[in-house]
Amino acid sequence: MSVHSYAELKQLVLEKRDAGIVTVELRDRASVEADDVSVVDSFVKDLGFKPLGRAWRAVDRDGAVTLLTAMLARDLAYFTQLMLPKTARYLATSFVDLFDRHAAKCYINGETPSIESGRCWEPLTDSTFDAAVVILDREKIGIVCVEDED
Repeated sequence: MSVHSYAELKQLVLEKRDAGIVTVELRDRASVEADDVSVVDSFVKDLGFKPLGRAWRAVDRDGAVTLLTAMLARDLAYFTQLMLPKTARYLATSFVDLFDRHAAKCYINGETPSIESGRCWEPLTDSTFDAAVVILDREKIGIVCVEDED
């Protein structure tokens, strides 16, 4: 399995994480002047999600990969395995690698970079459970969001 483009990555994520609702989006960044949280809020609002303002939590690249891996590999409600952890980690790393290593900033809608360590998050959707990672650099912004029901 080798990802060569965003379109291929999106297709693979949607095929492999075949439970709940999965959103994978990548767009050109509309504004570089606004503060990052305002850019993130505008982006998620355009996608139909709730803007979180100061509730967004900044994490480093490793934290983003950790959360992405957990949310892709397992159901958020019951932690049922949906794909092999190494597949989830590959997809998570591939998504993070779409962004400039030195300029990217990562945000999550939770308190910790691991859904397995607790269920403390700011809801982005009306689903029972959701988890999201938003990453932006100077040129683009993207999200992976999963929603699961109890």
